[in-house]
Amino acid sequence: MVNAADLKASTIEKPREGKLHAGICSRAPGDRRFYRDHARDSMSKYLTIILIFLSSHSYSQNWVQVEGWVVPLKVNTVAIKEKLWKYIKAKSDKSFYPKESYIYQYKTINKSELYINAFCEIDEDRDIEKNFVMVLDGGSCYFQATYDFKTNEFVKLEVNGEA
Repeated sequence: MVNAADLKASTIEKPREGKLHAGICSRAPGDRRFYRDHARDSMSKYLTIILIFLSSHSYSQNWVQVEGWVVPLKVNTVAIKEKLWKYIKAKSDKSFYPKESYIYQYKTINKSELYINAFCEIDEDRDIEKNFVMVLDGGSCYFQATYDFKTNEFVKLEVNGEA
């Protein structure tokens, strides 16, 4: 983590008159605001890297963000999963596999809805971060749900049929 105390004026080139310094600001390194702005920019870059790292490892938690979000939103998958299974219990009389056996793909489909595709079996050659897994039949091993962020409720559940 970078903070203002780590930045030393002796290691930073002084800006020339009227020019931006390192593309950040026109403040001189001796100015306290320079260190604050530089630390803020550095922190922003580090947070971006951390978020990318965490999102790329979401598969290990059984939640996979599918590329092509309509609106990028931060999704609390723990809360959504809890609400999802309460909704399934209320809306379906089918028997489901244990919650932990599912992988959940998700992405926004418009400004207020989240589409979730869940499955418990998959071919190894599928790229589940780029495309939704869609199969015919398969029963309760495969289901889809839609969550409405405006009402904070699920509005749709579709469970695959059995052949």
